[in-house]
Amino acid sequence: MTSALQSLQTKTGGPYVCQLPREPGKREQRYQECFCNESERPQADVSVSNEEYTQQLKERILELEAQVEKLNERIQELENASGL
Repeated sequence: MTSALQSLQTKTGGPYVCQLPREPGKREQRYQECFCNESERPQADVSVSNEEYTQQLKERILELEAQVEKLNERIQELENASGL
């Protein structure tokens, strides 16, 4: 896959794909086709630092854990009400 993408970057008349900046928290390298002009391309949000991204993830985890706790309580209420 990588060799095919590199070929498209160096092909005569190209480049046909361009490598995008790596996003925080992502392992895979991303590519984008180059058939549109620069103004039509979505811009990567590089304004978020790794620390900010990590903090956002921690906050999201806390929110999800709270939701799971509420759902477990609700399940227990329903089981008690139904006699299960």
